[in-house]
Amino acid sequence: MKLIKQLKEEVLDVYEAYWGSLFTADMETYAAVLDNDFKLIGTTEGEVFFKKIEATRFLKATADQLVGSIELRNRKIKVEPVDALMLITEQSAAYVNTDGAWAFYAKVRSSALLQKKEDRWKFVQMHISLPDSMAEEGETIALENITKENLELKEAVKRRTVELENKTRKLEIESSLERVRTVTMGMNTPGDVLNICKVFFNELQSLGFKDLRNALINFWDDKNGQLHDYDYSDFSGGNFAKLAYSSHPAFAAFQKKIRKSKDAFAKLVINKDGLKSWQQRRRNSGEYKDPRLSKISALYYYFYSTGVGALGISTFSPISKEEVEVLKRFRNVFDIAYQRYVDIQKSAAQSREAQIELALERVRARTMAMKHSDELLATVSVMFEQFKALGEEPERMAIEIVNEKEHVFDIWATQHG
Repeated sequence: MKLIKQLKEEVLDVYEAYWGSLFTADMETYAAVLDNDFKLIGTTEGEVFFKKIEATRFLKATADQLVGSIELRNRKIKVEPVDALMLITEQSAAYVNTDGAWAFYAKVRSSALLQKKEDRWKFVQMHISLPDSMAEEGETIALENITKENLELKEAVKRRTVELENKTRKLEIESSLERVRTVTMGMNTPGDVLNICKVFFNELQSLGFKDLRNALINFWDDKNGQLHDYDYSDFSGGNFAKLAYSSHPAFAAFQKKIRKSKDAFAKLVINKDGLKSWQQRRRNSGEYKDPRLSKISALYYYFYSTGVGALGISTFSPISKEEVEVLKRFRNVFDIAYQRYVDIQKSAAQSREAQIELALERVRARTMAMKHSDELLATVSVMFEQFKALGEEPERMAIEIVNEKEHVFDIWATQHG
């Protein structure tokens, strides 16, 4: 078939009608230029059709994405006959409309085969493709770029995984700190410190602390030269002991180190050679029996100072730097606990003093109300009841009046109960 000017114009009219109807979603024109057995290989995953009806359905479903949104520019079109068919190839640039502004999208290449049927040219096949943007001149496939991008993707996945793991770890630590903070704020008596120790121990275990022996909260009692030691573990439960600073040379040196500053950190390692004397110190101090200490090669202590005491743990193996930092964060939370402990002790002392003053006042009032000595028995009874109210349990209370001249004395007494 010879391509004359009139024939070329005739074929191009149908060709332009195809693109025009596609970008305006003119379903009638689009269907009219396609053969019933029209085949299309497009640029997206779903653009593969082997019948006209499939292509028209796809256009109808995606019309809202095309109308007014895309156009072809810088078009280079070539028409040539192939036996009874017309082959039209085109290279152009696709532009898309984003927020009222046209922007370059991609280079487009297409090839179409048209066949004349019943005196009308119709599309029997269309192929549209986008060049590989990664391939450089002279390359068919950008293998080097693909390999590089795959490596970059793997590294990005690794970095993202680490980021997510770090965020998860931070959330876990924050949750543990919040649980400890909550139980700390609920402390009402010094005895509640053991419950805080328990929560502290359990949270450290949940955070992955291995070979954890116990969790400890200490308070310094310089007046008596001793340490008030609150201790919890899943092995022994909660325990309290008063430990003399001078109970062991290593213990004394450790206390001196931890007391250098309000936020001092100290580590103590009891090696195998020192474990025997360390266990003897524990026995002498009245601490609970721990047979596990006879089966280890070393015992590790990690403590942070709080100014009035210290918070720490003992383990059967060294802990990591990250775990030391976690311990420090718990120490910051326990600043609240130590302050509440001090406040509660002061409050308890003040309350005790007020109770004593009230008891004295009741005895004083009864004494001042006496009119003769026979009422001393009632006064003794009041004294007895006030001692009981203060938590004391006297077996007997009495008032004695001595008559030195006659070498006799009178007794007004009350019995327990």
